[in-house]
Formats: sequence, structure tokens, C-alpha cells
Amino acid sequence: AVPGLSDVAPTAYDGDSPAEVRRFARERSRWIFSNPDMIHLSMLRNHARWAVFLRNLRYLVVDECHYYRGIFGSNVAMVLRRLLRLCSRYSATGADFAGPTVVFASATTSQAAATASALIGQTVVEVTEDGSPQGARTVALWEPALIPDLLGEHGAPVRRSAGAEAGRVMADLIVEGARTLTFVRSRRGAELTALGARARLADTAPELAQRVASYRAGYLAEDRRALERALADGELRGLATTNALELGVDIAGLDAVVLAGFPGTVASFWQQAGRAGRRGQGALIVLIARDDPLDTYLVHHPSALLDRPIERVVIDPGNPYVLGPQLLCAATELPLTEAEVRMWDAEAVVAGLVDDGLLRRRPSG
Repeated sequence: AVPGLSDVAPTAYDGDSPAEVRRFARERSRWIFSNPDMIHLSMLRNHARWAVFLRNLRYLVVDECHYYRGIFGSNVAMVLRRLLRLCSRYSATGADFAGPTVVFASATTSQAAATASALIGQTVVEVTEDGSPQGARTVALWEPALIPDLLGEHGAPVRRSAGAEAGRVMADLIVEGARTLTFVRSRRGAELTALGARARLADTAPELAQRVASYRAGYLAEDRRALERALADGELRGLATTNALELGVDIAGLDAVVLAGFPGTVASFWQQAGRAGRRGQGALIVLIARDDPLDTYLVHHPSALLDRPIERVVIDPGNPYVLGPQLLCAATELPLTEAEVRMWDAEAVVAGLVDDGLLRRRPSG
């Protein structure tokens, strides 16, 4: 046991948590692992029931902060600001500190300080030294073979699908002893890739055919946890997944990652690639091109992918279509003050909400 941490009671607080676990988290836990949805839907709207926790909250850790971009990231930024606002209000009633320290973590972001600052609207100090255990990675760019005697539109040659090719590559890697994670773009694709890998293994290594499975967000929570444990323990040798395993799950001992198609951003590519080699051992990353112009270009021009900087996270919490509803939520939690409206640069949006009858100005301000 770690001295001073005997009563931490770490608890997951998410949509899968039963009522008794949620109550325990609120009343007893000192470490809560949650997500923006639950903070918005449960913690903020019922903040009076969380008063003790909010008053004593010392650290707010935002993991994988590069993920919060676009409209989604803009809404998350306002959820974080609403949370910090409530912490400040509750701590002002007796605590001797100004609010929690916010810690942001990401292995794949550019301009880290600017990204974090945009999320909470405060100055953030950047720490760029990478202390994560990461072994050497070999990246292979793979273009599937043409299908003989099959032509597409206007007589164009047709290549094997990236999903089918990923199943073949995953099966061959498993035969060679590599524990492999394969990312596929769709839920159906993940299941078909796993089926293809099992079929190939049934011919080449029948004893391994049942050690491949698929994983996606639609599975029951207990089924997802069982698959994660089986892969971590080595019971499973291969798993075909959607991007549900791109974030938040640390599975040690993976030797290879196969990507059935470029995931859309350089950040997502390196995030998925980083699932392997997380304990310092070497890893193989295989990007299999889909039959489209972008993927074809990338496999023929490796520097366009491997030497390209990670995209900057872009959010706009001041977007009136984001800020307006978020201000209504904040006002429901606690009345907005003039100082808070100015801090969020929300004067024009608030004026519009007042004109629409959704907010009401009080004489006291």
C-alpha cells in the first residue's frame, strides 16, 4: 500500500456504472474516473449532491486532450469551465485554495499549451519532456494486390479491400507470435476482419483460430472488459476493433498494430500506432491502404505521413451555437454574474438569450 493513499477508493463513474457505484463514488471515492458526458449530465446538474467532492477537489486530470477538437471539443471546453466555476464557488465557502490544479495529458498533440489553454480559458504551463516507455517502431505502408480479372468503373483495376487484407496480415502476424491489434473503420468491418483472420488461421494454424475476436462500442460493458482482459493476459492473440480502443485503454505487450485505412488525421494515426510497444519493446505498424486517392498517395509518398506534423487542435467555445446552450446550463446550475459573462466573452450571446426570454437579468446583477 502507498502511504497516505489507503482510503482513495478509485471508482469509475460512467454510463455503465450502476446506481450503487455512482452513490459510492459521490460519497466515498477520492479518485473518480469519468468522462465529459457524465460530468455534464450528472455531476454539474446535481452539483449540490457533489458539494463536498467539489469543495475538496485538488486535481482535475484531462487525459487524451488532443481528442477534444471541433464542435465536440468546444462543448467539452465549456463543460470544463462550468466544472471549474462550481469548484470555485464551493471552495469560496470555506476552503483555503482557489480551485483544482488542471493537468492535461496527450502523447499526440501540437502546441500543447495553446490546446490546453483554449480548453479552460486560462494560462497553462507546457511540459514537453516525453517520459513514456516507447520502443523502436517499424512502419510498413502496404498496398493490397490487384484482384485478377476484376475491373471497376470505366475498366479501372480493383484492389483487395483494406479490411480483407488486414485480416490476412493479422493472421500472419499471429502465426509469427505477434500479439496484434487491428483498427478498422466500421463496426461491421471489425467483425468481418476478425472472421477473415480466423478463417485464414483455421487453414494455417488451427490452434490459434479461436484466439481472435472483434471489439466495438456496441458490446455490453462486461463483454468489452472481458475482451480487454483477454488481450492483456495473452489469451487473445489478435483483436479487430473500431477506434473504440484508440483512447484510454492501456494494454501492455502488444507487438503489432494494423490499420485498415488511414484514420483521417496524423494524430489518430500515431495514437493508434502507439497502442503497440508501450512497455519499451519494439513494435510493427502496418498501414494498409484503402482503394481511394488519399490512401494511395500516402503509401507512395511516405514522407507525407511520417514527416508531417501533428495537426493543431482547433476549438471555438465562443461559437454562439455552442456558447448559448452552455450558458443556459451554467445559469441553471448557478446564476451567472456580470464578471463571468465578461470572462467568457459572452455579452452578445447573453443579450440574445435575454431578448429571447431564455435568461432574465436580475437587478442585483
